[in-house]
This record gives sequence, C-alpha cells and structure tokens, in this order.
Amino acid sequence: LINICYSLGEISDVAYTKEISISMRSICENTKEPLNFFILLDGTINQSVVDCILNDFLNVYSNIVGINYIDCVLPDTVHMSEYTLNRFKKASMFRLCLPSVLPKIKKIIYLDADVIFDKDIVKLWNTDVDYLGAVYKKLKCPNKNLKCHCKVENHFCSGIMIMNLEKIRDKIEDLFDVPSELYTAHWLDQCILNYWFSDYATPLWLYNIYHYDGDFKPNTVISRPTDWVYWKYYECSRNELIKLLIETPNILNVYESLRVLPAKKIIIILIKIVLYKIIHK
Repeated sequence: LINICYSLGEISDVAYTKEISISMRSICENTKEPLNFFILLDGTINQSVVDCILNDFLNVYSNIVGINYIDCVLPDTVHMSEYTLNRFKKASMFRLCLPSVLPKIKKIIYLDADVIFDKDIVKLWNTDVDYLGAVYKKLKCPNKNLKCHCKVENHFCSGIMIMNLEKIRDKIEDLFDVPSELYTAHWLDQCILNYWFSDYATPLWLYNIYHYDGDFKPNTVISRPTDWVYWKYYECSRNELIKLLIETPNILNVYESLRVLPAKKIIIILIKIVLYKIIHK
C-alpha cells in the first residue's frame, strides 16, 4: 500500500484541486499497486466541492484504496510574517503536521500539486530513506536580511519527499519548534525542514518525474518541451489546448505538446492554428 499526500488550504485553493487531480491521474495511470491518498485541508474548503473533482477517481481506478481528507490546524506558536504570507498559503506548512495528524502512518510520499509522474511511483516508494528523502539543490536565499539556517550547498526541496514518519516522530517531538526567524524565511516550510534534516535527508534522483515549480505553469504557458507531459494527463477541451498553443511562440514546444495526441486530432488542431493565424494576421 503506497501512501501519498497533498495539501489544500483556503477557499481560493478550490481551483488548486484540479492541479491535484492531474497529479493523481498521472500516478494512477502508471501504477498498479494499491494507492492511498491523503488530502490535508484547513477547514475553510467545502469538502463536497473537492469530492466532485476527486471522487470520480474511485470509480475509474480500482487500485485506489481511499481518498482521505484530514483537517489541519497550525499551532498557535506559528506566526507567519507579512513577507511569507504574501509568498505562501498557510497550507504549505501542513506537511510539517504529517507526523502528528497521521499517527498510524509509518511512511508517506508528500507531493506538491504541480508534480507529474510519467512512470510507476513504486520505484520512488521503495527507496530506502532514513528520516526523509528529497531532491537536493544549490539554493541561496535571495533575501540577505533573513537567517534561514540553511546550508546553501546542502539544501533540499520540499515539493517531492519520502517521509519516514515513524522515525521522525521518534527523533523530533514538534517540527514547528524552531527559531522564530525561520517563520520569515524565504522558502518557509522548506527552510524549516532543512533546519531539521539537511544533514540526514537521503538524496533522490528523479527520472520521468516532473516538478513544474516556479511562476510558469504548463496550463498557462507552454515554455518547455517537457510541458507536453503535463498535458498528457490534463483532461481539457480541445479548444482550451488550441488557445494555449496559438500563444506558444516556440514551434518545438507546440510539437512536443501535441505528440501525445492521436494523429487525426493533431491535424485538426494544426489546421485550426494556421487558420487562426491567417485570420488574425
């Protein structure tokens, strides 16, 4: 049984549920093992709205054991600065709650909603980790006034993690018990996790797993050849994709985005794009 978790918070995040559904679909399409999903909520979202988007998965994919909704409340000791509130939603901190809100779960994969799997998740799940596994990057906090307590040469990202919750519970009573300046850190929860685990995390090497972090998402602009993987799992209207492709200047990216479709659909879409450009020339 593979446990997988996402965070979803604040009413405005209902649209974010769609992104979670795309990530979940990419996992279900490539994995035959039983899957158990957890969605961390902050209590402001109507669960029935989320159900409308996610419950179809239970009917489509027989290997889904359950989609579990867990309410999360941040401790009173957490005081996010205006700087961090402008950059992050509070739900980004929910991953720090996992050891306590899932007391019976020993191991879990935590994912940001913009992560797409174009391979079986089993290999990632079977990776042996001590406390947690993550992707290391050389990052330097752009805000020189902040003390992130993070080592630039030894900093991992928190968007894709394998968490050994059992060992984390044994080692640390409260992940939120950190120096107060960390609540103003540039990467917030990521800096807090690095404060605890930068010397203990197992490096992950990801292949055919795509994390579309940053400002440019594939559903708003096609800017990278790898964006076609996102559209492979995005259930959208043909007109929606055509509109986006028309606005894509790089012909290579257009080709990569279309290659996942049947040849007949590709021809129809290309004809519409050419006609649009002729009419609006």
